[in-house]
Amino acid sequence: MIGVLKSRELDGKKRQPSSFQVFSYRLLNRYLHFLYPRLPGLRENIRQSMMPVPFEVFVANMVLSSIIAAIVGLVATISASIMFNFTPVATIILILVGSIGCSGGTFAIMQVIPAINVKTRAAKAKRRNTALHRIHGDALRKRAVT
Repeated sequence: MIGVLKSRELDGKKRQPSSFQVFSYRLLNRYLHFLYPRLPGLRENIRQSMMPVPFEVFVANMVLSSIIAAIVGLVATISASIMFNFTPVATIILILVGSIGCSGGTFAIMQVIPAINVKTRAAKAKRRNTALHRIHGDALRKRAVT
């Protein structure tokens, strides 16, 4: 009984957005209204994957994570250009490519995650239905024989 109570308790916590997601929503929501109509497929994927995060919160999380990734890419490329002593022009190009690449990559990956969850859920449901069909089919065949 205790294990059942713990699983329900954990399940309730799992169904809420994380504190980072809520923070990103509160910080960026008023600036992101232009993005919402541009991501209609994402809204549908979040709904189908049954993620416990509202669309607006997920978009704000994507943007804040991309900003953090851009800063990390900026620091990494600046330190790499200092370590390898690149020319100023190469340093500027490397900084732009590194920070924009990290930011864009993070945004793209986070946009694909709900679609992956949808496919994973569909595959699990198909396996479960196939297994149930086999079990119930065997039971029906046994009843028909006897």
